[in-house]
Amino acid sequence: MASFTSPYSPIVVPPQSYYSFLRKNDIFPSHSRAFVDGVSGEHVTRDTAWAQSLSLAHGLRAADSAGLLPLHKGSTVLIVSPNSTLYPVVMMALSAAGICGAHASPMYVVHELAHAFTISNSSHILVHPAALPVAVAAMTSMGFSRADIEKRILLLARRQDLSAFTIPQGAWVTLDDLLAALPDTSSSSIPEDFNGSDAHQTAVIFFSSGTTGRSKAVALTHYNVTGMLTQIDKAWPHYQPEHDVVLGVVPFFHVLGGVIVLLFSFLKGIPVVSLPRYDPTLFLATIDKFQVTTGLMVPPIVNFLAKHPLVDDFRLASLRYVIVGAAPISPATIELCTERFARRGVALKVSQAYGMSETSGCVSLVPLEHLKDGHGSVGLMMSNLEGRIVDKSGRDVAVGTPGELWLRGPNIMKGYVNNPEATAETLTQDGWLKTGDVAVRDSHGFLAIVDRWKELIKYKGFQGKCAPFIIGIPNAKSEISVPPAELESALTAHPLIADAGVIGVYSEAESTELPRAFIVPKDVALMHGPDVEKFKNNVHEWLAKRIAPYKLLRGGIELVEAIPRNPSGKILRKDLRGLSKGGAKL
Repeated sequence: MASFTSPYSPIVVPPQSYYSFLRKNDIFPSHSRAFVDGVSGEHVTRDTAWAQSLSLAHGLRAADSAGLLPLHKGSTVLIVSPNSTLYPVVMMALSAAGICGAHASPMYVVHELAHAFTISNSSHILVHPAALPVAVAAMTSMGFSRADIEKRILLLARRQDLSAFTIPQGAWVTLDDLLAALPDTSSSSIPEDFNGSDAHQTAVIFFSSGTTGRSKAVALTHYNVTGMLTQIDKAWPHYQPEHDVVLGVVPFFHVLGGVIVLLFSFLKGIPVVSLPRYDPTLFLATIDKFQVTTGLMVPPIVNFLAKHPLVDDFRLASLRYVIVGAAPISPATIELCTERFARRGVALKVSQAYGMSETSGCVSLVPLEHLKDGHGSVGLMMSNLEGRIVDKSGRDVAVGTPGELWLRGPNIMKGYVNNPEATAETLTQDGWLKTGDVAVRDSHGFLAIVDRWKELIKYKGFQGKCAPFIIGIPNAKSEISVPPAELESALTAHPLIADAGVIGVYSEAESTELPRAFIVPKDVALMHGPDVEKFKNNVHEWLAKRIAPYKLLRGGIELVEAIPRNPSGKILRKDLRGLSKGGAKL
């Protein structure tokens, strides 16, 4: 077995709850800002965050006093809320109470929320008032009576705030009600311990993106989360507590938002300015208003910063560096972004990172001092991680050869809740996580992600003279994989293309998959004008100069208004297939 390790020195991961880990390492002024509402400007200080989280933990452990069904150490609750300054307080409170929080999207529809509730083994829902109607409908669809539903839902709001929302009639318990019913016992405010082996109990659940099917519940332990925080602390030493401000636009229900943006920023004493949603104008105005210096952003936002004319209406001079992750991005888009800011006199640095829910957020990132030699990669693997790159038979491949990336380390998930089959398929008995991502590692240790194994387009197009270069057998027909992400990277570098997604469509005539592109033109008028075919031909000709012949868009081009993506920026290829107009065409 030819495994490789991180170039960073090993670290010690403390076996304790992430609440205890954050508390022990809090060396910052208690009055400093921790979380800021990007819309109202209201903020929560560090001492207030600690006090509120302990009070809420106390209230959750005494939930039956407020008329809810009891909660206890080891319970699981579903959290359904947009980004807010309350969200991190809830995360800290759940850890202190010993309750597992399962983080669901507030954009889930009824059947999705019911699925999340069921597979996570949740007993209660902590819900933002705007999502209450969907939560009630989801629980009703699962057979709960109205009286039972009212005992399982806690509204994440004060009673005075409810007038701004359409609330179904019912005896709903609010945060005010929960805290007002607290029994006067000081011992209940003591955080639960998860020391030693207890640190391997499930602390949080994030739902996999479900880009190809129904989402899975990813169980992360306290040890996983503290491991991730310790690992990224080693790999990213650039935060300056008295200078930096982080923008919280990545959804907090996603592992990147919840662990990397919220918990890591709090660990480092950096205030997080949260936005409830991504709105381009609000996003740009917030950077200027709060002098945001950094943030973790998904590729569509970096693409927006690189290309959209609205950016020119704002100064954005405070931005120092951005980490882009959650989905592939082309080096060309990063260059366009940094060059645009450079022309404005802003020395913006853009680092790329790689990770997944199953790795507690992050596996690798490009250090700022290696932006040039790590160009086009997702950086160096973090401390305490081991890696392997294997072929489809599970055999290790040589350096520089593509293969599936396997990982082992302290941040690797416990497994998928209620899904032993998927867990067995993804985790080996000796602890290796099969990521499903095709990766290449160079001689300096930099990783590059080529694509997903399951998303590679299997194109049978090599015959005669071409075949020896692929399989070494003259006059043989062969199959080669075409990575959609590579084509998307090339397409989004086109000056007239705003966004693109690629899938394989099967051709009965050629008995093979062919690459088909869905393109969002910068000028939407092109979609319905007389120059559609001229535009498509231009793209074909432009692309032919930049990719190998077997990667050409033989499946055709379709123009669309938007590429379907999940909140973390990943392309929903199953939805692209729904947009497809049928069989392969030129």
